[in-house]
Amino acid sequence: MTNGKKSRKNILIGVLIAAAIVGFFVFAIVKSKNGDSSIDGIVSVKKVVKQDVDSTVFTNGVVVAKDSRTLYSDLSGKITSIIGKKGDWVKKGDILIKLDSTDIERNIEEAKIALEISKESLRELNKSGKSNFDIALRNTENDLEDAKRNYNDNKKLYESGAISTAELNAVKSIYEKAKNNYASTLREYKGYGNESKIKIQQLNIKSNEINLEKLNEMLEKTYIKAPIDGTIVELKLKEFDNISQGTPLLKIEDTKDLVVKTNISEYDINSIKLGQKVVVKSDGTLKEYSGKVSEISPSAQSISNGQGYETIVPIEISIVGDIKGLKPNFSSNVEINTAFEKEAKVIPYESIYTSKEGEKYVFVVNTEDTLSKKMVKLGISGDLVVQVLNKDINEGDKIVLNPTDSLKEGSKVKVSEAMN
Repeated sequence: MTNGKKSRKNILIGVLIAAAIVGFFVFAIVKSKNGDSSIDGIVSVKKVVKQDVDSTVFTNGVVVAKDSRTLYSDLSGKITSIIGKKGDWVKKGDILIKLDSTDIERNIEEAKIALEISKESLRELNKSGKSNFDIALRNTENDLEDAKRNYNDNKKLYESGAISTAELNAVKSIYEKAKNNYASTLREYKGYGNESKIKIQQLNIKSNEINLEKLNEMLEKTYIKAPIDGTIVELKLKEFDNISQGTPLLKIEDTKDLVVKTNISEYDINSIKLGQKVVVKSDGTLKEYSGKVSEISPSAQSISNGQGYETIVPIEISIVGDIKGLKPNFSSNVEINTAFEKEAKVIPYESIYTSKEGEKYVFVVNTEDTLSKKMVKLGISGDLVVQVLNKDINEGDKIVLNPTDSLKEGSKVKVSEAMN
C-alpha cells in the first residue's frame, strides 16, 4: 500500500536522465555544425510561469470500521436464544444472545436461603444470650452499689478517726472488686456471652452475601449484550449450540463510522500531517469520498513487497461526510494532499541540473542569449512541475531544459523555438 510519489518520481527521473543524454548529443552536434563560433549551442527553454501547485502522495488502503468488537462468552453453557441476525443494526445494551441459566437461578435461590438462615442464626444467638445474662448483670450491679455505699460510709469513719487505715483499705478492696465484676459482666452482657459464636456467624453472613453477589453476576453474563452501536457482521452460532468459556460468539462493527487504513513509504511520511485533506476512491463503488488524516503511527514497520522489504508507517484516514455505498474491507485508492500554493512560480523538473555534490541549479537565458547558472531553492513538488522559491528567478524567465555538463555560466546560446 505504498505506491506513493516515490515510484512516480523514479520513473520521471529516468525519463529526465534519458532526455539529458539526448540533449547533450544534440547540443554537441549543433555546436559542431554551427557556423558562428561565438554560439556555444542551441537550447530548448521553458518559461517560468505562475500556477496553482499541489503535492500529492498516492497510495492504496482498505476500508475498515473505526470500532469493531468480537464478543466472547464468559461462561460455558447452552445457547437458548439468539436475538438478531447477521446484517442487523443493534444498539449498545441490546440483548443479542441468551445462555441457559437454569442451574444458576437454582443456585441463587439456594444462596438466598443460606443467607437468611445465617441471619436467623445470628438473631437466635443474640436472643439466647440476653436471657442468661440479665440476672447476672443485675446482681453485679447491686453488689457494686452496696460496696460503694459501704466504702463511702467507712471513709467518713476513717476521717473522724473511728477506724484504722487497714480497715479502710479492706473495704476499698471489696469496692474495687465489685467494680471489676460489674465491668466484666457488662462486657459479656453486650455480647450475651457468645462473642466468638456471634463473630463466626457474622462472617458466615458476609460469605453468603458474597456468594449470592457472584451468582447474580454469573446470571447477568448469560445475557450477551451489544457493547456498541453497530452492525452484526459475523454470527456463526445457532440456538441450542453448546459453547465453552472464551468462545467467540459474534462480531459487531460500527459501519457508520469508517476509516481507511494504509501505509506510507518512509520517503513520503515526513510530508504527512494530521488533518491533511484526502480523496478516497473506492474500487467497490467507483465513487470519490472526502477524508482527512486522523492518525499516524509513532513507529515504522518493515514489510515484504514481493521484491524485498520496505519501511513504511501505518496511518489512518477518517471518512468525512457521505459514506453511502462504502463498506468495510473495500479496497481504495488514496490521494493525500500534502501541500498547496496558489499562483506559485514553477519550473519543469527537466530544467533542473544536479551537480556531483548534490546541489541543484538551473540555467537562465538572459536578454543577450547568455546563460546565468543559478542555484535553486525548491518548494512544493507537483506531478510535472516544482515550485521555485528564488527571488532572482521571475515569471517569464527562460529556463534551459535538459541542461548538461557542457553548459557553463556565461555560455552564449541560441534558443530553439521549435524545441520550446
